[in-house]
Amino acid sequence: MAVISTKLVQLKRQLARANAREEYRRQELQRRIDENIVTPYEGRGDLTDYYVQSFTDPDLWILVSVPDESIVKCLGGIDATTLAKVGGQLAEPTGAIAGQRGNANLYMSLKFIHRDVTPTATLTKWGTRVVKYYNKSGDQAFRQIPIGGATVKAIVAAYNAIVATPAPFSKGEIQLLGGDNSIIRSRTIN
Repeated sequence: MAVISTKLVQLKRQLARANAREEYRRQELQRRIDENIVTPYEGRGDLTDYYVQSFTDPDLWILVSVPDESIVKCLGGIDATTLAKVGGQLAEPTGAIAGQRGNANLYMSLKFIHRDVTPTATLTKWGTRVVKYYNKSGDQAFRQIPIGGATVKAIVAAYNAIVATPAPFSKGEIQLLGGDNSIIRSRTIN
């Protein structure tokens, strides 16, 4: 009598679940094609262009574009005073100006994560469990806004001021991300 290792049994079960998921995806795609289901394209909406100062070179400013809806939901409005909270300005600054593409490592970002008070767990069709921690506000689990300053210390001070009075952002988490999207600071807002 041959003994089957438990690892082999686990791998066979994982393969069976993966095959079931893939078959479901194929069937669902074919159903959508057969029924000619069309989903409308929804763009990012209106964008606001503003300038943030690079923390690596105080004479360099980066022109960034952010959806208006994100700025309003996270910071409360689109005006010079509100953008100043994140080290941004609407008027063209003196000094060198660079575009956002290719220069994301020269400024930091704020990430506003919309979280549920209590996470919910649901079972999938394949018998696995998925825990949902996020509350999609406006069909988005999070929003990201560039923040700038002459030094990292100035950016951290701006972050601390925003998390001290996070209105209109009511519950979730606000993270300060470095130029490489690593989390530098994080604070939960209830």
